[in-house]
Amino acid sequence: MDEIPERHAAIPEGARWSAERQCWEASEFDAIGRIHGEHRAFRVDGTLRLECRYDSGVCSGPFRIFHPNGELAREGEYVEGAPHGLVRAYSSDAPSPERLRVCCVPETARQLHLDYERGDLIRERFLDEAGRLLQKDGSLAPPRPPGLPENAEYEEATQRWCTSHAEGSLTLLSFYDSRPVLLEEVAYLARRRFRVRHFAEDGQLGVEEHLDEAGQRHGAFLVRYLDAAQGPYLEPDICEERAHFEHGKAVGLSEFRTRAGRRLRVERGRVLDAESERDHAVFADVDHDTSAWLRMAHDLTETKLVRQALAAVARAAAQAQSSELFREWLVRSVVPLAPEHARELAASVESPALPAVSDVLNALLLGAEPAMALRALAKSLLGRPRAARDFVEVALLLAPDDLDTRWIRAMTRLELGRVTEALDDAEHLARDSASLADYVRDYARLAFPKWQFQPGREAISASFDGLSEVPAQTLPAIRRAIQVYATRLHVLREAARLCLNGEQEPDWLPPALPDLLPDGPLELRRYTASIVDADEEGEETSEVEIDETLQAGNAPLLELQTRARSEWAGLSWLCWAAGLERIALPDEFKPPPEFAAAA
Repeated sequence: MDEIPERHAAIPEGARWSAERQCWEASEFDAIGRIHGEHRAFRVDGTLRLECRYDSGVCSGPFRIFHPNGELAREGEYVEGAPHGLVRAYSSDAPSPERLRVCCVPETARQLHLDYERGDLIRERFLDEAGRLLQKDGSLAPPRPPGLPENAEYEEATQRWCTSHAEGSLTLLSFYDSRPVLLEEVAYLARRRFRVRHFAEDGQLGVEEHLDEAGQRHGAFLVRYLDAAQGPYLEPDICEERAHFEHGKAVGLSEFRTRAGRRLRVERGRVLDAESERDHAVFADVDHDTSAWLRMAHDLTETKLVRQALAAVARAAAQAQSSELFREWLVRSVVPLAPEHARELAASVESPALPAVSDVLNALLLGAEPAMALRALAKSLLGRPRAARDFVEVALLLAPDDLDTRWIRAMTRLELGRVTEALDDAEHLARDSASLADYVRDYARLAFPKWQFQPGREAISASFDGLSEVPAQTLPAIRRAIQVYATRLHVLREAARLCLNGEQEPDWLPPALPDLLPDGPLELRRYTASIVDADEEGEETSEVEIDETLQAGNAPLLELQTRARSEWAGLSWLCWAAGLERIALPDEFKPPPEFAAAA
């Protein structure tokens, strides 16, 4: 335990030593022992360090901290246990442990002003002995322009003047330039930035946006483009936009006004939660004809699911192989951005390795470059190759020379088992990128093999000594192991056939092996086997869990093919180990001379 120092004569009798804060504390308490009312803290030498008040154990109200010589070192106010509003710190010429800040204090600084929002430090600035504002290097800040509010202070980082006004849980920061003209207002509510306003040169409101806890637009949104070159839209005459957002997503009716007084209204509908958007029927991994997707698009429009309606039209356009069908719908649903802004917005949602469906749909509705956005949508639908194929098909119709889109289509075609079509894409890719073309070809070769008997085609060598010259298992055990492999390949073949959705069976399906399973597939087992190992010290028995089962479930086709390739390799080498030069059930046991090296 820390030794309690001797109480100085200047310290009140009722004060108690705090080992945690290394000071003597004199406090008032409520009926259940919480600090309540006046509270003072004293240093070991008897000097007063702190005066404040507590409300039922929570520091609330004004506080003051003193230097050892009695001069004021810091003053401000606590609200619900956290500093709030303006806190002023003062230096002293006398020795003192109370510093303006731990480090990086300009040499001429004598005061530090700090603005807090419920414990969060919003900004700070240094002043010299005469109360003049200092910059970080200790030089004087620019002189205060006439006409500024009295409480305006210079903000070095942005070279603007700022006023702060706190009222309850609301804090309003206003920023001015040197003329002075109001440039920006930022409102904080309960520690978070919830409203931002920007003003034009003539004092008109230029932008007003409301924000949620994550900093995304949430609520009313207004922007005015006072300069024709300022707006992001393809039509430069648009000078005003009014919209509404829910957590970053545009919703409801958005209105645009042109300089000629014309008004455009666009319905941006409603949003679903992120999970519901990704699981919506429009993204189902199914094939429908053009008319079915268009009917879905009209029904979705009626229920104000505008984003999903755009997706349904894209799938209709893919079936019809018509980019115009999609473009016509875009004209009715989207106010187009200028090309550079459209590409920038699309790139922002495509950049993640797995884009979020809800973000891509929102960007598409806000005018993102459509081919890039649809390509991002295809990337976002991992494990849904038919849906992804439709979106990438339309993206390629819109931008037929785009290398990335063609590569994604090639990979999507492989997911669907369309090997010949994927290799056609590889031929196109080879004109601009040999590496992408080779990637597609290699993937196709590995995922869709010819199911040849590989053992005996490879040179076998090894440097290990002491291995068994023959398999340790009996002929019946090896025959059953071969049938286990065949059964697992049967399971994978049937699952792969389901992925074809009734299409004609291709030659890359895992082979059917009826000769290995004359009585049909085995019942695959899960059991515990006892393994006995013998050495010079005797025998040791261990229990090993054996699991022959295979759950193909709804695994994607490429995963099924990868598993089948592994099973086929195991089956082939097991047959070879029994002395066969093909896939078959051995009737006798003739391990090849190279068995030990192969093992």
